[in-house]
Amino acid sequence: MGTCRAGWVREGELRTACAAKCGKKAGETEGPTLVVIDVRSAGGRRGVLKATGRAGVRRSNDRISALRRMAMFATSLGDGAELRPLEPWRAEEFLAHMDRGRDFIGAHMELPDLATDLDSARSYLQLYADKAASDSGRLYGIWLDGTLVGGVSFPKFDAAAGICEAGCWLEPAATGRGLVGCAARLIIDWAFNERGIHRVQWFVSPNNTPSINVAKRLGMTREGVLREIYLYRGVRHDAEVWSVLAPEWQALGN
Repeated sequence: MGTCRAGWVREGELRTACAAKCGKKAGETEGPTLVVIDVRSAGGRRGVLKATGRAGVRRSNDRISALRRMAMFATSLGDGAELRPLEPWRAEEFLAHMDRGRDFIGAHMELPDLATDLDSARSYLQLYADKAASDSGRLYGIWLDGTLVGGVSFPKFDAAAGICEAGCWLEPAATGRGLVGCAARLIIDWAFNERGIHRVQWFVSPNNTPSINVAKRLGMTREGVLREIYLYRGVRHDAEVWSVLAPEWQALGN
């Protein structure tokens, strides 16, 4: 029994555990050794990593810290606020957040209409989990003093084409703190500097002044209006198109 980096515990060896698959007879010592490593998160969840042979254990050690960071990911936005992935297991928290801000958030976007009960809230988060898995979108929540109050997202993300769309929302109790601007800056910076995106787009209702102001503070350029581009609650609406390009982002000192 021993301790590996990042808090994993080596529980023991299942000797020649792969013998049958490798064509060895049970009991023959040439079969690969399967080492089982266990870790428990702060919340008590258990993860198990299995590695075949000593070399497999060494390679696994290189993955352990990265896996741990992914599970514990949170980026400070300052003043008690954090940005974290918003995942399906947070469906109840997400629904409670939507219920608090349903009218306010729904004034300009359909998100509240897509999360009206626990099943639909979980389905919405699963949609983005699937997008993350296929590298076609991302969803992040904003927590303030431990409460989910908003989020930012990449509804569309096409690394091959170098184009993505960013979006945001916030419940009324968390407005006026600059949270969305700070969170959006973080994910846009990641898109440009880590993923090589060339153009980030921002679609917004012409009546959504706070979101337009965020686009301005991010250094985006208003390109025009898509007239009656989307149907929402039985009414067709316009959408302003804002964008920022990678060279512009760098020139802004981001």
